[in-house]
Amino acid sequence: MYCSSLDSISIPDSVISIGDYAFYGCKSKKIIISKSVKRMGINPFIEMDKDGDTLEIISYSSKFVIDNNTLYEDSHKLISYWGNYDTFTVPKGIKEIGEFAFFNSKLKTINIPDTIESIGDCAFGWCFSLEHVLAPSSSAEKFKRIMDEYQDMIRIEGE
Repeated sequence: MYCSSLDSISIPDSVISIGDYAFYGCKSKKIIISKSVKRMGINPFIEMDKDGDTLEIISYSSKFVIDNNTLYEDSHKLISYWGNYDTFTVPKGIKEIGEFAFFNSKLKTINIPDTIESIGDCAFGWCFSLEHVLAPSSSAEKFKRIMDEYQDMIRIEGE
C-alpha cells in the first residue's frame, strides 16, 4: 500500500518471511523474491494488478515457484494468482489452494485436480466473473464438502 511510487521492489537477502497481504494495493510492476525467503503469508500480492497492468514476480527462493502468473509454495500449495485469463487449470499435484489465492480475478472457469485436499477461506472471493469450478467426477463428494461456500459454482465433470 505504501509502495505506489516504486516501479520495482527487490526483497533483501536478510528477509526470511513475507507477511499476509504484504503488498496489498501496491502499484509496483516488478517484485523480486530473494533466495532467503522461506515463508509467505496469505496472498501477499492481493490487489496488485487490479487495473490490468502487467505484474512481474521473480523468485530466487527454492521454496517458491512462479508459473503462468501463479505463485506456488513447495509445488503443493497455490498461494497467489494474478493472471488475466478466462480459464485456469490448477496443476496436478497441488494439494492446497490458499486463502484469497484467486481474490478478485477475472476467471470464468477454473479446473481443479483431484489432488486438492483443501481450499482456503475466500479463495475465490470477489471473483464475480467465475461461473464454473470444474472438478473430476471421481472426487465429487470431496469437492462438495471442501467447497461449501461455492456450491452454486461447482460443476462435476461427467455430470
